Amino acid sequence: MNLILIQDRDLAADGTIRLDDYRADHVRSVLRSQPGDALSVGRINGPVGTATVTVVDGQQVVLSIPEWTDSQPQPTVDLCVALPRPIILRRLILTCGMMAVRSLTLFASARVEKSYWQTRVLQPDTIQRLLREGMSQGASTWETRITLARNGWLPPADSSYRLVADADSGLPWSDIGTIPRGQRVSLAIGPEGGWIDAEREAFQKSGWRAVSLGPWNLRVDTAVPVALAQLSLRQTDAD
Repeated sequence: MNLILIQDRDLAADGTIRLDDYRADHVRSVLRSQPGDALSVGRINGPVGTATVTVVDGQQVVLSIPEWTDSQPQPTVDLCVALPRPIILRRLILTCGMMAVRSLTLFASARVEKSYWQTRVLQPDTIQRLLREGMSQGASTWETRITLARNGWLPPADSSYRLVADADSGLPWSDIGTIPRGQRVSLAIGPEGGWIDAEREAFQKSGWRAVSLGPWNLRVDTAVPVALAQLSLRQTDAD
């Protein structure tokens, strides 16, 4: 963990933080922290800061009242992904937490197997665990909002920029130009079998621009971080 995520229930009456779950195990066994050591902490959907370890024993880890120093900028990317295979879905959710995705809509495109919707990965407790593992790794406090669109999906129209990855008809990312930092961006990633013509037409009619991720046939868990990295490189501060 590069960031210990803190929830309201972790705060004791005296303002200290008391951990008695997997986070305490991580502090003891992986970080091998001792009283007096400083740890990076962050409140979910809130600021980050530094806390000092005061107690480490077999029951719990106690941290001092944190010095909250900074609030991270709110995420701006709304990701829309055709529901992938369960093993790929796990990696996708981890990536969303790690790379601070604002929202993730998992939808049923024409080439999504109906059986994928039965996976235990879509259970709320599993989603939360995977998201927070990714958030801790990526040192992000923002928790991705996940929506399941089992009966299909219509492209949203409330983002300033709407991009759809398409290996067959997409333009180079250099053609997108710069994106002002803070602007909402919707990004759609299709199934590994690609979009059907009707889906391409729906995107085009809704004002989405097709972009290419290169000449390769990428798995979803590779395509998503590649696309998010491209977006990050094109974000610039407004003049």
